[in-house]
Amino acid sequence: MDDPTTPNRGTGSVAYADRGALEFPTLVASPMYVAPPPDGLAASPGEGGAAPSPAAGEDPRAGSAGGFILAARVVPSPLRDGGQLLITTSRRGPLSVRLLDLGGRQVRTLLDEGAAPAGLHVLGLDGRGDDGARLGAGMYFYQIRSGDDSRAGRFAIVR
Repeated sequence: MDDPTTPNRGTGSVAYADRGALEFPTLVASPMYVAPPPDGLAASPGEGGAAPSPAAGEDPRAGSAGGFILAARVVPSPLRDGGQLLITTSRRGPLSVRLLDLGGRQVRTLLDEGAAPAGLHVLGLDGRGDDGARLGAGMYFYQIRSGDDSRAGRFAIVR
């Protein structure tokens, strides 16, 4: 566990991070608010109700009691070689997932189903675009649409 009274001396495996984030497993959620994605990608405000705590890269407004999409997150974050986008939906219905670059251009369609079942959806992220080329290092956004509900979040790719 991190001891805030101990100064960071840069003696760990990464010179600038000998303690802190590297001590925690990848699946630990962060209550940190992440700035919304570019115009046109922002999620709609939630209606309240019980919802899971937002993870790093997740819009904290996700989890609307009346919406289809309850939660979404990318693990691990940041991505190096690959990872997964975990999405939980509350009911059966259409589900589409797109990846966009910082300019809002679509780089990949991960899913486009007319009648996806309710529950957990695990989508593989291999760091490649629709054309099969490796995506460059940087920030990317995911946009999820299900029925009238829409959510967006961000994640980083490091090489």
